[in-house]
Amino acid sequence: MDNQTLMLGILAILVLVLTILLIRRMRSERHLSRVLNQMNPSDFSEFLRANSVDGVISTVAGRVSDFLKTVFGCEVIIFLRKKRRYLELNYFHGIRKFDRREFKLYASKNLTDSMIGEFMPRSLDELKDQLPEKYISKLKSFGVNMFFPVYWRDNCYGVYFIKSTEKLNSELFRIMIASLAQSLSAAYHIKWHEWRLEQTKAESDENIVGKGRPHEKSTNRAPSMLKLVLHRDSETLIGKLVGSIRTDLGMNRVALLYKNGRDTAKPRFICDGGNGKIRSVEEIDLSQWVQFLENGRNTSLRSLLKVDSEVAKWAESFIDQGYEFVCPFSLYPEQPGLLAWSGGERNTHLNERLQELHSHASDLVNNAESYRRVEELSYTDNLTTLANQRYFSRRLEEEIQRARRYKRKLTLVFADLDELKSINDRYGHLAGDSVLRQVGRILRKSIRSVDILARYGGDEFCIIMPESDAQTCAQFMDRLCKRVAKSKFSIEDSGEVLGCTISLGGAVFPDDAEGARELIKMADSALLQAKADGRNRALLIGSMEKAVE
Repeated sequence: MDNQTLMLGILAILVLVLTILLIRRMRSERHLSRVLNQMNPSDFSEFLRANSVDGVISTVAGRVSDFLKTVFGCEVIIFLRKKRRYLELNYFHGIRKFDRREFKLYASKNLTDSMIGEFMPRSLDELKDQLPEKYISKLKSFGVNMFFPVYWRDNCYGVYFIKSTEKLNSELFRIMIASLAQSLSAAYHIKWHEWRLEQTKAESDENIVGKGRPHEKSTNRAPSMLKLVLHRDSETLIGKLVGSIRTDLGMNRVALLYKNGRDTAKPRFICDGGNGKIRSVEEIDLSQWVQFLENGRNTSLRSLLKVDSEVAKWAESFIDQGYEFVCPFSLYPEQPGLLAWSGGERNTHLNERLQELHSHASDLVNNAESYRRVEELSYTDNLTTLANQRYFSRRLEEEIQRARRYKRKLTLVFADLDELKSINDRYGHLAGDSVLRQVGRILRKSIRSVDILARYGGDEFCIIMPESDAQTCAQFMDRLCKRVAKSKFSIEDSGEVLGCTISLGGAVFPDDAEGARELIKMADSALLQAKADGRNRALLIGSMEKAVE
């Protein structure tokens, strides 16, 4: 066999392997698309929102199980719920001929610690060092090969063991299952807080003596902040937490300085009771205070006046505003926080009370932040990672209300990818998806920071442009139309490069419409006319009407 024949043989094998891989990927993508169509995204996102706000455990758990069976194709589901020190069988699907007692597990700290940490489904083999070999064998005899926990921070509420299918190999499905787990965890966590509130109230009632005065040694008073468990906006929640601390400890004034997990450049300041505002507070280096404050204990501000640090200067500023004490009070992981106050309790239980309130406050903030992350997931388009139609609809209503209140103009732009069908027919739907993603990136780079970009559906994008008029909108659309036309789009796997164009239509509030629904209709009409006029062009509905006149 000569070298040429050998090379041709090797080349043929490589082509065959690449063809097989491409076919498998296309089948996987089509399978993913079918399942996504089966699952209504609006229902899924509404399910996450409702459960994270006021979910009843039995209802949430039932919906989670339904999703696992109908959407994710889990043939076997085993859920163990933690009761006191044990994990016990609470729900099952797809298994027969078993003794419920066989599933009972001692919930040791090592076991629960190895389970919690993330909501993503993981391989059952990760628990082989924590579960008895006989237990692992029993699970595998039912086909179980994955698990995911239901937990919040250090509280483990249960664990799901499932028999996965090929669907779980997709990162998207792993994220969606993690969202289900987080939603159920939120329901359990809310229930735990409500139980804690009732328990502390009961303990407080038992300690009432004489004329309704609490016993001097009692510290079991129900914190008013526990009533904030259903509050979902972390920034407004923190302000309410500060007010609750002042109420619970009878303080004259309270100030909280903190950094959140997203914007860490400057500390934020919230005070309750009197003015008590510290000048240039954003310049405080909170990390310096850690060196001089004993973790979990209150410290007199006057004792800090002698330290050789910038802390002394800021301690004096706090004192000048009427504050007396300070202690560490971090609300976000890895981010410093500081609580300052005057008045209030002066007993041996104060540090214990502060630690208790700090634990509750950080739990509540973590709960609100987790809800925010889930909500962001429900507002994201899976293909382009842009905002989706649900988010667009909400923001358009908000921006129109703002424009109406301040008597400002706002423009809405609809953009449609020209000839997407021909791209799909010639190169396949994966190529069309790739072009949509690339166009989405161009749009993202072209808008202003105040603009709101979303994928409206199919091959349509929409852009909300606050504080813009017809002239600004026309210039933007023309520039964007030319930018896309000049761009080259690479087709994944094939290495081919092609050109593509978009058509755009725009409308102005309040010139062309007085409400969101009408504004969408006007912008869409302008887009349809732009496509009818030959595509690769931009058109404002106002200019169409003038032309007709």
